[in-house]
Amino acid sequence: MRRTIILSAALAIIVLGLWGTAAIYFDEARMKGIVSDRLSEQVGRRVEIVGALRFSLFPRPEVNAEDVIIAGPGGHDGPATMRAQRVSMNLRFLPLLQGELAPAQMQLSGAVINVASVDPDGASSDPLSAIRSSARLLSGRALHLRDVTLVLPGGSDGAPRTVTIDFIEFDRFSLDRTVAFQFSGDLGDPPILDDVSVEGKLHIPASPDYPVRLRDMLLEGRLVALDEKVALVGDLTASPDDPFRVALAGGRLRLGEETFDLSLNYHGGSSPSSDLLLSGGKLDWLAVRRVVAQSIGTDLEAGLAALSAHVDLRSQLQFDRLKIGPAELSNARIDLRSRSAGMGVNLAAVFPGGLVDASGVLTGQVPESLALDVSLADLDQLLEWWKLPAVVDGSGESMLTLNWPIEGRNGYRLEGRYELWDGYWRVARENGEPAVHEFDQFNGELRITPRFVEIPGFELIGGELSGSGWAAIELPDGTLGGELMGTGAEASYLALSGSLARPQLASLTPEMSGQHGEAAGLDEETGQ
Repeated sequence: MRRTIILSAALAIIVLGLWGTAAIYFDEARMKGIVSDRLSEQVGRRVEIVGALRFSLFPRPEVNAEDVIIAGPGGHDGPATMRAQRVSMNLRFLPLLQGELAPAQMQLSGAVINVASVDPDGASSDPLSAIRSSARLLSGRALHLRDVTLVLPGGSDGAPRTVTIDFIEFDRFSLDRTVAFQFSGDLGDPPILDDVSVEGKLHIPASPDYPVRLRDMLLEGRLVALDEKVALVGDLTASPDDPFRVALAGGRLRLGEETFDLSLNYHGGSSPSSDLLLSGGKLDWLAVRRVVAQSIGTDLEAGLAALSAHVDLRSQLQFDRLKIGPAELSNARIDLRSRSAGMGVNLAAVFPGGLVDASGVLTGQVPESLALDVSLADLDQLLEWWKLPAVVDGSGESMLTLNWPIEGRNGYRLEGRYELWDGYWRVARENGEPAVHEFDQFNGELRITPRFVEIPGFELIGGELSGSGWAAIELPDGTLGGELMGTGAEASYLALSGSLARPQLASLTPEMSGQHGEAAGLDEETGQ
């Protein structure tokens, strides 16, 4: 037995010595030919080593090749499947003694991989189908990719799409086998997410009848538009065949300090459809609009309207808090649904002092419009929420229309009618101290812009200040103007002035009232 061991060791040393001698004395061109032929047989494509080729026997057999090209379908015709600045292979010892190249581990550096050309007929437009084909070429090996660019099949415009990868690692990559997967890079060009890392358990089936799965996925990165950290966990599945399908189950999204539950199902084909559920903490709607604008180069509303023309979208978005500019709603629910004219929107939410129910269709045209049904329980709470003095109180409702953008990207106009019951307003008369004046009903027209709150016509019923008139408030300082024509046996004309913090009523002659009424009419025509 001992003699057998000694003899085997001696033979191994002799064989390695002969192989090492051959590696040293054979000219490089001949060695390139030998290695290229062996790799071409295994890969099933012509492999060409353009740059230098180096062997290393210790501490383990290793081949390092520079500027390596794997030809596309049809040999040298058409685009190459891959061109790498450097390919390194750790070789298995026993097959090497038999003259075979059996890489245990491969590393590609500085590679451009044309995913669209790995399909045997060269006609695949489906990245996942192409990736499954390339998986067969790499099966059974640990794989490391650094500084790699994937060229994916073109989109609807025909232009190829690229994904830049800093690092990908597969633990003994193989079809029909779940392997550890790691990814590092950026998503988007320019990046939407940068400093991205993805890890999970990847399973690519050999049969197209089963989906590709990435289980226990953890994605982390930075959302460039908001400069916020993002993390997403869940199980991702994708079926590359027609129709294409992708789903995220058990999703948990963290954006900055906020956390949301997320699930998604997309079904492609001739009539694509998608179901989206998102619920959780606080969402800043204007921040989302900025992200969309920077990501797809268009406004959120235009993007949703365009989406509705191609995908039957059904979504439910629920947030503990929804921030829209300076306003913050609670228990907000947004339903989005594709319509023939655009994206249908329904919003229901709670704000201090009442409820709001909004509906409309986003058409992608300017201006957009939503109809609002506002129920008011305590108007003074609403005014305080807007950081305005609580000079009026009561309960009621308002039917309004919101239009945006008006007079610039951030402009808006909110207009309609309101009606309040059993309330009061606080005002000083004839330079006296402010006092409370009750009313049974207070109704009229309402127009709100970023600079003005206008009440072109109102009616007060009940109480000592019953009558009709108009009012205007300049924002943000709250300067107040208007008039009130009282009803009763003796008509009274009162001028409204001061500010929201201290409104005042003073006697006004009928002649002056007529002049003010004309001014109010001009204001309504010009919007000034």
